[in-house]
Amino acid sequence: MVRTTEQLSAAASVGILGVSAVGKEELAVDYLAPALDMVVVNTGKSIRGAAYMAHQLGQFEGGRGNALRLRSGAESCVRDWVTEGQRGLRFVVRRHDRSAHIFFGDTDMTDVLRPDGKGFARQRIMEPAAALIAANPTIRQGLNDLWRTTAIRLGGAIIVTKRIDDYLPEAHGKYFLYVTDPRVLAEYRMVRGVSATDWLADEVSYLAARDRLHGSYELDVVPDGAFRIDMTHMLLKRSGMQKAASTVIADLAAKFSHR
Repeated sequence: MVRTTEQLSAAASVGILGVSAVGKEELAVDYLAPALDMVVVNTGKSIRGAAYMAHQLGQFEGGRGNALRLRSGAESCVRDWVTEGQRGLRFVVRRHDRSAHIFFGDTDMTDVLRPDGKGFARQRIMEPAAALIAANPTIRQGLNDLWRTTAIRLGGAIIVTKRIDDYLPEAHGKYFLYVTDPRVLAEYRMVRGVSATDWLADEVSYLAARDRLHGSYELDVVPDGAFRIDMTHMLLKRSGMQKAASTVIADLAAKFSHR
């Protein structure tokens, strides 16, 4: 059977999955992308970009207990942003960066959406809004289309993501990273300078609440057949990330040899 270009590009993609702070971005950008000569697409950038623009353009309102909620009709508006191509949210590859940047129209939003962002972009404020965006079925379908078409346009990509089977089930490899000690997750974020709080115990609590929020929306799903990698004893060690990368690369090579 002759496979189409779309099928080949989808199958060439690699999914890096897991809950918050398990090292997905570092593993993908600093280790796997150079070794595999691939571009990283961090799906979280588009979710945060959509949340940020929804805030900027008045698509959120206060709900019960001062919680944010999307205004009536906002889901269709946000969905349009992720399906408008050059005018809306899109991923753009920059030669100097292994991780694709997120644009809204002609504006590069990547730096605005950094974990240490200010104002609405602060993690404690952005995260609940981003979860609303990610969990909305109408918006999610648009995001799924964006992520799939981006991976295919790139001829395959390393996707830092959740629920990859919803839009790229053909991906050649799917790797779910996890950590059994929540203190390791918190310390990793503090060492990286991307923590949402200033104290280890507070960061542990923040991450637990964040994962509960994602769990309530069923975002952290382990795909069937995913290779599980325990990062507990690797995340904070100097050689740990290289070990994890070697595990992924060896598994990909084995999969390729059996195709």
